[in-house]
Amino acid sequence: FALVDSKGKIMSSNSYTEIHLTSLSSPETVFPVFYPENGLIDLSTTPFIETPDTTATFKITSPSTPPSNYPQIYSQFRLSFRPCQTSEIKIPSSNTCHICGSEIHPTLTTSQFAQKYTLNPSATKCTDCPSNAYCQGGTTIGPKPGYYRPNPKNDVIIACPNSSACLGSRPKFGDFTGK
Repeated sequence: FALVDSKGKIMSSNSYTEIHLTSLSSPETVFPVFYPENGLIDLSTTPFIETPDTTATFKITSPSTPPSNYPQIYSQFRLSFRPCQTSEIKIPSSNTCHICGSEIHPTLTTSQFAQKYTLNPSATKCTDCPSNAYCQGGTTIGPKPGYYRPNPKNDVIIACPNSSACLGSRPKFGDFTGK
């Protein structure tokens, strides 16, 4: 195992030990023990889960148990976790982001699919789809025939003065305004 700095310089190495990963921010998080192969460990498939929009500190250590003649390795690193995105809400009880509408069962019909949405990444609850719109989960909200959405960045849906002139949203063509 080699601990390499940002310039590629080896700070410490050890090819014959196990490596422990610990979250200093969430000590209850348990990671598997890593065993280096040819001095390397791969963390690319290791799930790092923390509260959205935070930075967490982790440490890497190796035990210094006799009769090992190798020095103990110790290092810390920080990871920044993204905030919830526009199509997601933050679930306070689990400190996770959740895409609105993703909880819908796959056997439901299109008319039942994802009848919730959000345009607010600070929200903690998904918004029910208005009766004059179609919602497909996430940020997808489009007007039904006879209505239009003047601004795709908000959820205002207005009745058309000439209802036959407004076709409603056409997701197949990427149109969620209904103009």
